[in-house]
Amino acid sequence: MVDHARGAERVRRPVGKTKADRHQRKPGGARGVGVGDRIADKRGPAAAGARHCLEQRSGIGLLDRQCVGRNDRAEPVRPAERVDQAQCERLRLVGADRKADPSRGELVERARDAFIGPGAIADVCRIMFEEHRIALLDEGLPGLAGRGKSLAKQSARAVPDQVAHLLLEDRIPAETSKDMVERRGEVRRRVRQRAVEIEGYDVEIDLAHPAAALGGRYGNGKISVRWRRGRSGKLMTPPTPFAAVILAAGMGTRMKSDLHKVLHPVAGRPMIEHLLASVERLLPARVAVVVGSGREQLEPLVAAHAGTLVVQDPQLGTGHAVQQAQQALDGFAGDVLILYGDTPLVGAETMARMLTRLHEPDEPAIVVLASRPADPRAYGRVIAGADGTIAKMVEYKDASAEERACALCNSGLMAVRAADLFGLLGRIGNDNAAGEYYLPDIVMLAARDGRRSVVVETDDWEVAGVNSRGELAAIEGEWQRRRREQAMADGVTLIAPETVWFAHDTAIGRDSVIEPNVVFGPGVTVGERVRIRAFSHIEGARIADGAEIGPYARLRPGAEIGEKAKIGNFVEVKKARFGRGAKANHLSYIGDAEVGADANVGAGTITCNYDGFLKYPTKIGEGAFIGSNSALVAPVVIGKGAIVAAGSVVTRDVADDALALARGSQVEKPGWAVRFREKMAARKKAK
Repeated sequence: MVDHARGAERVRRPVGKTKADRHQRKPGGARGVGVGDRIADKRGPAAAGARHCLEQRSGIGLLDRQCVGRNDRAEPVRPAERVDQAQCERLRLVGADRKADPSRGELVERARDAFIGPGAIADVCRIMFEEHRIALLDEGLPGLAGRGKSLAKQSARAVPDQVAHLLLEDRIPAETSKDMVERRGEVRRRVRQRAVEIEGYDVEIDLAHPAAALGGRYGNGKISVRWRRGRSGKLMTPPTPFAAVILAAGMGTRMKSDLHKVLHPVAGRPMIEHLLASVERLLPARVAVVVGSGREQLEPLVAAHAGTLVVQDPQLGTGHAVQQAQQALDGFAGDVLILYGDTPLVGAETMARMLTRLHEPDEPAIVVLASRPADPRAYGRVIAGADGTIAKMVEYKDASAEERACALCNSGLMAVRAADLFGLLGRIGNDNAAGEYYLPDIVMLAARDGRRSVVVETDDWEVAGVNSRGELAAIEGEWQRRRREQAMADGVTLIAPETVWFAHDTAIGRDSVIEPNVVFGPGVTVGERVRIRAFSHIEGARIADGAEIGPYARLRPGAEIGEKAKIGNFVEVKKARFGRGAKANHLSYIGDAEVGADANVGAGTITCNYDGFLKYPTKIGEGAFIGSNSALVAPVVIGKGAIVAAGSVVTRDVADDALALARGSQVEKPGWAVRFREKMAARKKAK
């Protein structure tokens, strides 16, 4: 964390001495103060200072802190008392010049290619890479550590938004130490608690996997990083603090469901959670969700996203709904972004464009998001001039024939300053066909005060709302279509794209092939050069490079399929790990198990892992061979290279390289079949 007024400060947990610490270091050098704690901060005058936190927060108990002064003086470790978030300073990470470099908008293959140029963010990057490098040295991986060292020497043009993703990301290379995980999680908590504020340049990034910054590996698949300029070129992080008000008080009667409308999933994720995830990318100061009935269904999800639930009762229109959030925003002086829980596809970039437009030189009172759908239907209309100035906003049922002919439709989404919002809402009337208090009326009220409002346009699919099962299916279809296109653009082959269904977090490496009728549930990571054959269902699984799945395979949560492993037709895997080259080719259930490298599981094999009360593990050693139609009664261990004869019921551990034969002895009775048939034929004839 950097406070440019005082120098630089790195708050961390103690890590003790690593192997690298025992090497001789030059006094005052980067390792002279511990793991990655040196920050070369020489840009103080150009940056903003610290502010006090606005809200009461709980302490997080940092154990020590290390500092580096503005003149790069290495100060000794100083103990720090428990940090109280109520008194903690909010530090702002800002670049020295506050300008974007247009040359960094192109696609790059590695994060190191983006970390070139000036800016305060270089200091943060150096800390991170030094920590990675030392952790890798400690794990005996000098090759990877050397790459991190060379990278740490580079200055950075990477923007704070990029580092926000790096800091917020839980997942780091497997080689990184446990302490690194703890400290990264600590920074994440501080960002969420608003103890740290990260302010951006004029660049948006699309960061696939931060672990690639060291050329590392995430899981079993190689990782690449993409940095992409947003299409608008505007700030990804809003220019001032903002709060989000999400309206979710609709009755949802047309859904005909006991489940709250905004909890119906798109791509395996509740609609409102899509929206909350986009909002969180912009680091909101506050989030208020306005509900009517079904509050108890939304409470856990809203709490998980650090939001406040507000009840609208009775429900008297959208203007009245936003007014109910006034108490939740009491004392807040920033901007307010008004969103709808049943409009899930609005992206963070579009939200940032709205908030940024609010602070352009003409300083509009309100920014309205609108689109031009092919079928305007009963949407409210926005009558605007060529410069985007809004002349009138009118609901469809109150519009004249001429106004209904306008193609520009109101999405309902708005950005407005908190200082203006509730004063305008208090002046709204309900003299309209529905007798409700319409939120769009604040635009015309602002116009009466001599203040202009403007429109920002976006694609119609992004602001499509859901009021029925049919519209939910349409949203799902549009999301899937775009995700399929993105997968193919990223180097994945979809033989019949329209038959493949992704979840919101599906990640697939390039040169992988997905055959027809494959369904991905949430939590799936697929490496490179993987082939997933037709009619397979995969959820909560990780598949490494070169593996082959299906056809008709089912991978359930906890399945981990190693490199070049094979899971064949009608095989179900649950909470089981397959090593490199391991196989289960036919008709098997493998649950709560570990299958070693190059082991072979024959057709019809079952791991009997459940006794009606508890689950038990099965371990199959490297190179073991399990014969067809075997039952492995857990808990049980099959040793390395062992063979289990076909048809066996194994209830005890099998030693390495042993043969386990657990079936009844074969008995043969000559002529018995003939006598049996004659006897049964006579009995049948007698009837």
